[in-house]
Amino acid sequence: MRAVAIVTLAAAIGANAVAFSALNACILRPLNVPEPESLYGLQFGEGFKGAQSYPNYLDMQDRNRSFDGLAILAWQEWG
Repeated sequence: MRAVAIVTLAAAIGANAVAFSALNACILRPLNVPEPESLYGLQFGEGFKGAQSYPNYLDMQDRNRSFDGLAILAWQEWG
């Protein structure tokens, strides 16, 4: 009976620690950039429907007159 209680407490404490760590990393801790309020995100379409190619990104970077700089983020959808 004690073993069940210890395992239950350990699982609950572990789950709580994981949830708080994720919340802390994603929401509570500010971004490590000088002016995070000046960041903007651009998305073309939904998922890969409007994905931009790397040459298009380079073209947008060369023609950029509004932003201090551009960055690119790529991810893969699973399913």
